[in-house]
Amino acid sequence: MSPTPKIFLTGKLWNTKHASEDVEAALDKSRQDLDLFLMHWPVAFSGATGKWFLLRESGVFGLVDIDPATTYKAMKKLFDTGKGRAIGVFNFNVNRLNDILPKIDVVPAVNQIEAHPYLR
Repeated sequence: MSPTPKIFLTGKLWNTKHASEDVEAALDKSRQDLDLFLMHWPVAFSGATGKWFLLRESGVFGLVDIDPATTYKAMKKLFDTGKGRAIGVFNFNVNRLNDILPKIDVVPAVNQIEAHPYLR
């Protein structure tokens, strides 16, 4: 946990780390004992060595079929061990939230979204 209660540390799970077996290592690499750990997107990307994600020749992201609820449950297991105080999601629209909520037993503490005049 943070050394002072005035600071709340947040980290995000990148899209290439949605597989259940990758979640713990991603958290450990991010930082030990975060206060809040967010799933960055409701979609999983294919991993690529030395890159953040695989971009196909067509210019489209390489996606992996992993249900966000499966990823969220793997995140929850880690926080059940005391590796933080809360878990949440990022960039989930209403439809994505309505899809995940019946499949999980702990409601996300946060749904962080990006919003600004230049975002279209």
